[in-house]
Order: sequence, then C-alpha cells, then structure tokens
Amino acid sequence: TNAKNILFLMYEDLKKDLSGSVKTIAQFMGYSLDDAMNEKVTRQCTFDSMTVYLRHSDTREVTVFNFTSFIGNWKNHLSDEHSASGLLVLTLDPKWIAEIPDHPVSLGDLYVVSYPKSGTTWTQQIVSLIQRGGEKDTHITADIPWLELKGKDFVLALSSPRTLKSHLPYHMMPGRDPANSIAKYIYIARNPKDVAVSYYYHAKRFTHFDFTGDWNCFFEFFMKGEVPFGLWFDHVLEWWKYK
Repeated sequence: TNAKNILFLMYEDLKKDLSGSVKTIAQFMGYSLDDAMNEKVTRQCTFDSMTVYLRHSDTREVTVFNFTSFIGNWKNHLSDEHSASGLLVLTLDPKWIAEIPDHPVSLGDLYVVSYPKSGTTWTQQIVSLIQRGGEKDTHITADIPWLELKGKDFVLALSSPRTLKSHLPYHMMPGRDPANSIAKYIYIARNPKDVAVSYYYHAKRFTHFDFTGDWNCFFEFFMKGEVPFGLWFDHVLEWWKYK
C-alpha cells in the first residue's frame, strides 16, 4: 500500500542519481528547487564533500545500547577506560523508548528513518540543506537530532515542525502507525550485504561496541538480529509495505 506521507528511498539510487534524488526529496518535503539550488545542495552532498564536512566536526555521539528487551540482543559495555576517553557517552533510556510509540506527532513533522548504516547521515545532510536554502554551518546532529538518543525532555522542548532522525522500526515510531500519521517520513534502505559489511567495520571502529570478533562472528550476530535495532529484514520489510 503506497502511503503518500512516506518516501521510501534506496541508498543505491542516491549513489546512481544524487541530483535526481535531491529533487525527489525536496518535492516530498514541499520545496520547489530551481536548477541552481538543486545543484548547490547536490554539490554539498557528494561523498567527497561529506567526508570533508564530517572530518571538521567536533561533535561525536557515542551510544550505549542497553535496551535489549526492545531492540536486538547486542550486549555492549563501557569500561572505565572508554568513559575517560573524552568522547560524549550517552545512554538510551528504556523508559523513553517504550513511550515513543505514544509520543504525539504534529503536522509538518519530518522523520528521517533507516536501519543503521543505510545512508542516514547522507539523507540528513540533504534534508538539512534543503530546509536551509543550501546554507548551513551547524553539525548534522544539531540540525536533525536523533529521536531515541536525545530523550523525552529534549524532544518535547522542540518547536514544531520538528525534523528528527530515528533507527526505530515502523511500529515503534511516534503514533505507532506512520502511514496513518499527519507527519512525513523518509525511509532509506540499502542492500543488506553492504549494510552488514559497513556495520561490521563500524562495530570494529568504535570502542563502545566492545566487539573484538572477526567478520564471521559479526555476520552471525547480524543474521540473527543480535545487533542494535534487530534484524535487517524485519526492519526494512515493515516499512516496505508502504513503499
């Protein structure tokens, strides 16, 4: 069933036709970009531009996933050494995660949603630049905060319309049923083979995952859904119904 308030994107289509994807996203959001503005946004969303942009950021969000009863069964622990590393260490609040489905949505709210490692940051950059007329000097996490990470008080304090990022599955989003919501949702999916590889290197790179296994070990976790946000197939297929 096609839902007019849900835009389902493929990461591979963004790679294939970034300019066309920018135009599609803008139209979905209710913006009409002329050729010059479309080119300006596109130019700032190429891989090279994104790499430079992110390298110059001073903001790093490191998350401890401790709500295994809600999503996945990945066990993560921070040692004292990790806590003293100088990184911003934040913990997702299980009570907030449980309350999110009943969180009210407002007309004009926009959610950028995906399974992890599927092009979330890329899409956030596109959305943020469209909203700001191609001009921005703030970090992506400030422009489009992470719903489940920031917590209830932060989200309630935001003025409407709000633009938020989320990795939650369909049924755990605010309102429980996005297709029948007054908000809009951009969902990005990616080839699961590429997701798994990217997720593996992500887990190896960031110490808060406390993952020291090899690829075979990680792949087994991934295929069982024993990673943050659960099984890729369940996550994507639940949104795919409304493509």
